[in-house]
Amino acid sequence: MESVQDPSQAWNAISVGGYTDRCVFDHAKHPGFAPLAHQGGLSPASSTSVNWEKTFPIKPDIVMEGGNCIYDSSNGEIRNIPDLELLTTNANFRSQLFSTMGDTSAATALAARFGAQLQNEYPDLWPETLRGLIIHSAEWSSEMLFHKKLFDIPKKNKWPEILRTFGYGVPQLEKALFSKSNSVTLVFQDEIQPFFLDGSEIKTNEVRFHELPWPITLLQEHMAGNAFLKITLSYFVEPNPGSRLINAYRYPSCTLNFDICRATESHSDFKKRINKLAREGKEYKTLSASETDNWVLGTNLRGQGSVKKDIWKGSAAEVAPKGQIAVFPGNGWWRLRKALKKYNSITRYSLIVSLTLPKQEIDIYTPISQMIQTKIPIMYESKK
Repeated sequence: MESVQDPSQAWNAISVGGYTDRCVFDHAKHPGFAPLAHQGGLSPASSTSVNWEKTFPIKPDIVMEGGNCIYDSSNGEIRNIPDLELLTTNANFRSQLFSTMGDTSAATALAARFGAQLQNEYPDLWPETLRGLIIHSAEWSSEMLFHKKLFDIPKKNKWPEILRTFGYGVPQLEKALFSKSNSVTLVFQDEIQPFFLDGSEIKTNEVRFHELPWPITLLQEHMAGNAFLKITLSYFVEPNPGSRLINAYRYPSCTLNFDICRATESHSDFKKRINKLAREGKEYKTLSASETDNWVLGTNLRGQGSVKKDIWKGSAAEVAPKGQIAVFPGNGWWRLRKALKKYNSITRYSLIVSLTLPKQEIDIYTPISQMIQTKIPIMYESKK
């Protein structure tokens, strides 16, 4: 597979790859040919970051329909045919109104339309949030997951390949736009000053703790049922001036991470744990196998780039204690290059959290909506 090309390596951009669901064509016109890509798989012209170093951002971020080709296994011939491309308007519309297009050009056009629809519905959302919602809504097809269940895929063996081939999957417009009675999406837009100058040393400045309005009584009533938490953290970095090193510490202005209160710890213990991680100023890694097993990716895989997304699965009873989520800084050149005096800089972020109870008859939207109307607070933990 061809590697993703410049400028698709950009940390702040949504880089779009191609997948395809188009496999049906007129076999009478093309005898002996078959679809080149499997349904739900990678579009033939799409590129990946499979061969990149693991510290580089995950690219592409998402995939959209890019069309397919056909091939003849007897002689290796590959053809592009209109049947497997996307319909579009013709540049020479006076002679012909419509034409077809494919590959990542078509996929990028679909992604742009998706973003425009989202912005039209919610014009006040930050660009960080729009990018986050697009990626937050994305899902992988069965073909992308090797026809396995989401939580059955080995983290080390398969997920790096999946992520660097398909990103976070195919965005779902309805899920980006709306909540349902049994599936609620919360959006926190906030800003953080990651660092400050203490004498001659630059230190971590603050951690943000967001209260999650979980309906505890309702979750306890359905405590034996499954629950899914999906979390996406989206922020923009300021590239290191004069540096072409795409490094976890040297290229971005700062990195941000998220973590959620564990079922076995109090909110006080959670704050102590996160404050310790923030003071160390390192990239966040977890060593707890019991906690990691409940996440699709875990902190080792979700840590690249300026979008971080993961999915947690557990019982409704286990969700109840997870009522607090932290956003805290890692490292970056704002901290490492003191001479540039960027240590007082502020960065914005968007934190998107979805809670889903698979049983359709359970209404979690109404109690969460009522709690939000009472103005759930955001808690600030300063290091000064």
